[in-house]
Amino acid sequence: MAGRKGRSGGRNRKSPAAHSLLGTFRKDRHADKRRSKPTRGRPEPPAELTGRTRQEWDRLVPLLEASDVLAVTDGAMLYQYCSLFADGEDVKDALVNVSKRLGHAKGSADREYLESYRMKLWSQARAYRQAIRMFLVEFGLSPTSRNRVELSAGGAKDEDASDPFARFDTPPRPTLIKARHASGRNESVAGSDGPAF
Repeated sequence: MAGRKGRSGGRNRKSPAAHSLLGTFRKDRHADKRRSKPTRGRPEPPAELTGRTRQEWDRLVPLLEASDVLAVTDGAMLYQYCSLFADGEDVKDALVNVSKRLGHAKGSADREYLESYRMKLWSQARAYRQAIRMFLVEFGLSPTSRNRVELSAGGAKDEDASDPFARFDTPPRPTLIKARHASGRNESVAGSDGPAF
C-alpha cells in the first residue's frame, strides 16, 4: 500500500508476521524472504570523539540499548549522527552570537553583513535539523518510526504463543461424524474440527 505523500517516503513494507496476521501472507512472495540479523550490542566509539560529539554518543547509546535497537554494526551511522548533532549545536551557538552582535551593531554596513550572515546560519540550522531527523527515523527514535522498528527475537516469546489468531492459520482437519439418517440408519458424514463461527 502506498504511503501518504510527505510522510512515509513510499511503500509501507510489512514483515511476514504482519502479513500472516492480516491474512495477506503469500508463500510465493513472503516465505523465502531473508532478513539480515545484525549482532545486537554496543558499538565501539571511534577514537576521535570529543566535546559535544562524545556527549551525544554517551547520551544516546544507553537509550538505544534500552530500546533494544542498537547493533554492533551501527557504529558508523551513530558516529555520523553524533558529529552532525555537534555541528548543529555549533551553528546554533554561532546564531545566538550573531544575533547578540546584531543588536549592538553601529553602522548600516555592519548590520547588513550581520543580517545576511544570520540568514545563512538560519538556513544551515534548518538543514542540520532535517538531517538529524532522518538519522532519528533510522534509529526508530521518532514517534512514527518507532512502530516500524523490528526487534530481535532474543527476548521475544514464541510468536504463535502470543498470536491470538494462530489457531486460524492451520486448515481444519476433516473428521467422520456419525449422523442419523431420516430412515433411521447411521451414515458417516465428512465434518470439520475447525473453529465454529
